[in-house]
Amino acid sequence: KFLVASACFLLAAKCLDEPIPLDILVEWYIFLESKRISSSAKVDISDYKKQDYSLRIQEQEFDILCEIGFDTDVELPNKFIAQFAASPAGKTIFTSPNCTKFAYMFLNDSFMTTCPLFFTPKEIAAACLYMAHLYITANGSKGSGSSSKGDLENHEWLKDIDEELDLSAITEVK
Repeated sequence: KFLVASACFLLAAKCLDEPIPLDILVEWYIFLESKRISSSAKVDISDYKKQDYSLRIQEQEFDILCEIGFDTDVELPNKFIAQFAASPAGKTIFTSPNCTKFAYMFLNDSFMTTCPLFFTPKEIAAACLYMAHLYITANGSKGSGSSSKGDLENHEWLKDIDEELDLSAITEVK
């Protein structure tokens, strides 16, 4: 029951756009399992145990998804990139579609990482836009997507995606 509960909790957190680190969930699972066996037992949270229980929880999550026919509603970062690109700030900062093109490329790559497990779609979208800007700036592509006026350096553009975003969070996602 703890395994199913942990997998349900992990899946619910993802669906509510509040992803939790799997390591934390695994540590709690090991702690509860140890205390269930013996309330006075010393809790052993080794790396091997973490990896084993992590796989168990992920497999159980997959089983739950199979059972419900993968019928979940998970918010994706794509819409936040599109909304920002269409906003007045987005049109000022990104003067051509190249920046959004690169942002979508970084976004697609993020799905092959653990990023969606640890960060919200808004954070991922902002990081992808920021990385696209850095990529274009580093390659010196004048006129290919970034303007010097209203640039990303003032960090106010993050507020157009989400009021709570700051550059340190975006840097962590990046």
